Amino acid sequence: MGESFSDWAIKVEDELKLMPTTEAAEKQQWDKQSIYKVPECFTDLNKKAYKPQFVSFGPYHHMEPHLEPMEKHKHRALLHFLKRSQKPLASYVAALGGVAQSLKESYESLDPRWEADTNRFLMLMILDGCFMLEVLRSSTLEMDDYSYSDPIFSEHGKLHVVPYIRRDMMMLENQLPMLLLTTLLAVEKEEGTEQDDGKFHEIVNKLICKFCFPNPWFPYDSSIGKCLHLLDVYRSSLLMKEEDTRERTIRKIRAHAQGNLRPAM
Repeated sequence: MGESFSDWAIKVEDELKLMPTTEAAEKQQWDKQSIYKVPECFTDLNKKAYKPQFVSFGPYHHMEPHLEPMEKHKHRALLHFLKRSQKPLASYVAALGGVAQSLKESYESLDPRWEADTNRFLMLMILDGCFMLEVLRSSTLEMDDYSYSDPIFSEHGKLHVVPYIRRDMMMLENQLPMLLLTTLLAVEKEEGTEQDDGKFHEIVNKLICKFCFPNPWFPYDSSIGKCLHLLDVYRSSLLMKEEDTRERTIRKIRAHAQGNLRPAM
């Protein structure tokens, strides 16, 4: 049987007394979360529309059978990243170990297996984070350390494979915390993550914008500011584009009105 009415009432009264403390703790926890699971009431309508079909990023869809083939390419990308950076893996592990809890807290409803096994979680973050950076860079910068016949990072891969990776990178359940990407860059550049943190955000922001908009109309010299993850950068860039378009329209209208008001010569 369930608890009695009196027991339930006492429990509610006790919880009410603790409410100021629990409210503050809940708010702090929610403020840290930025990557969420899509409610089942949406996913049940079309499961493929909300789940990655080619590659997983982060813990939510890690090692799902249809995504497992991409894991070997993540490992290859990690080796290229480390070789090019000329930094030991231990340096990245140490830096990310210092922010491991913050990375975990970015995810809503993180599976207990990731909560309990920080080493496994960091391995996932490093593999997925380096792979994402390699995809962003290879699509926007010249990189000559991959084979011309590479299935992902060759010209053929950029044309026929990367568009599917881009699609999966835009999904809410498939995001990586921006803190992960900026920390990896800080170690690569031999700069502390606490120093000039905004610089690394802007580097990643510009990579993401160029990746999402390969025919650039976005003003890359503009500052987007700190974002939560790739999808947040994409959203912010769209808002900036909309605002920029509106301002240009207003300027044209004003210029046209002023021209009509000028006295005839």
